[in-house]
Amino acid sequence: MNPTEIYGFCGLGFFLAIFLANNVAPQAIAVARSLVVFAGRTIGYRYLVNRHRLLGPWTIASVVAHMVYLAGNIATVTYGVKSWTQAAGRAGNMGLVNMAPLFLGTHLSFISDALGIRLETFRRIHRSCGLMAAGHMLSHGVIFAAHGMLTAHNVGRVYALTGAALILCLAVLSMPLFRKWAYEPYLRIHQMFAISVVFATSKHLMSIKDFTWTALIIYGCVVLALAIIYTGLTLYRNKKWGYQWPRILVRLDNEVILATISFSRPLTVEPGQYLNLWVPSVSLLSSHPFIIASWSSNPQKSLDLVIQPRSGFTRRLYRRAEMDSAQHVASRAFFSGPHGHCVPTRGFDCVLLFATGFGVVPMLPHLKQLFHNYKERKSHTKRIHLIWQGQTIHLRQALKPVIDAILYEDRAQRSYILRISVYTETDMQREVHGRCTLYPGKADVQSIVENEATGNVAPSTSRMPAIREEHFPSASSDSKVDTAHLVTSDKLQGSPNAGVAPGRTLILVSAEGGVRDSLRRVVRSYLHRNFELRELDYQPD
Repeated sequence: MNPTEIYGFCGLGFFLAIFLANNVAPQAIAVARSLVVFAGRTIGYRYLVNRHRLLGPWTIASVVAHMVYLAGNIATVTYGVKSWTQAAGRAGNMGLVNMAPLFLGTHLSFISDALGIRLETFRRIHRSCGLMAAGHMLSHGVIFAAHGMLTAHNVGRVYALTGAALILCLAVLSMPLFRKWAYEPYLRIHQMFAISVVFATSKHLMSIKDFTWTALIIYGCVVLALAIIYTGLTLYRNKKWGYQWPRILVRLDNEVILATISFSRPLTVEPGQYLNLWVPSVSLLSSHPFIIASWSSNPQKSLDLVIQPRSGFTRRLYRRAEMDSAQHVASRAFFSGPHGHCVPTRGFDCVLLFATGFGVVPMLPHLKQLFHNYKERKSHTKRIHLIWQGQTIHLRQALKPVIDAILYEDRAQRSYILRISVYTETDMQREVHGRCTLYPGKADVQSIVENEATGNVAPSTSRMPAIREEHFPSASSDSKVDTAHLVTSDKLQGSPNAGVAPGRTLILVSAEGGVRDSLRRVVRSYLHRNFELRELDYQPD
């Protein structure tokens, strides 16, 4: 091809690219968007198996993905097999392949961050790979045993069957019934069994004379490199040369643990992220993930945590807070992170935040970031609505200063884009406190989403008087309203954009399973109207 032809083809390609960009690309994007909405409505948001105590919920997309995964493994094991011995050997090799993701890192949070996916998504991958590996290894051992190849003198194959039994026990113990009943003992048993599986598998492979170790050596080098990176990052974030190790100060506020962890090296944190915290003086062998309740656009040298006392580590931390609250004693602590996926909130006209109980804690950094972006003209959000139910009086009292500060920021900027709906279990009548409204009972998810979709967001009690000093209601405000401070102000009743149908709408949820399931069913009907539902890493159930 001579230079003239090259020049001619380049010119033709230039005009063809312009034609495609202006005529074909917009249509292709529209078709792709329609396909995404159709897939979301048909398989992504629709449950095939609803939520139950021991299993579920499973969406159609999840079931299809697992069926494809299962079919691929079965096809790989059975294709071209001429004998049971060959099938057993191939099942053993597939067991090793499926075990590879299980031992990639010392902590699942680090691997999920590296892959850029949610921790819950990687947990499902981890669980699926574990079950598949258990099936392959069990098939490997059973076939050899059925054909009389498994004897007491063949120690290598005894180790193979032992490893299969151990990984099967791991799969059984990972069921929600055992996992939620005693999580910390389960976690230690899980780790011990995993180490035992590695040992048994290694002893079995060593007994195979012609086994090729090249792939496993490469895999081991990758695991070692990831462990070094994880350890190096953790040490770098925990300790600055010449400064002390991180310190944590815990105190009690209305039966809620409020903790502040301080460290020497400034840390950049995104909303919705969490730390894995280890306090040796509280529990030498246990660490725990905690959601970060504070946020700043600048790197921070201290982070706030709001902790729900339950059992195990958090109960021991509660007892420590009882002892140290009056003395203000800071304990040495170590952390890894911040971990977790941050949901981008820019580009949305309306943001709904659904929370139950302590699920409101990850919403607070999102609210702060939303107001920061609004103030800096980095987003065009017109409405923000926080819906919070199932909270206790203690939690409300503990978080009141933080939410008051957010309401004050909204008023100081004269944006008035934030509304808060608090649903309580008391049989009280509805009362309006500025732009924070209290309702009895549980939130009607469908009505809330429908009202936001149509722009009909003004409270039904808009003619009721509002409190002049906008604040988050305390425990005492559930029963009465101070009528000495009541005024009628349309501006305080809601957003100036009330009555305007939103463009893109983002729904963030950190709530119990029933609320999440209801939101999925409702939002499925609004995907074509640019509604998007995102679940945060922390879910209170």
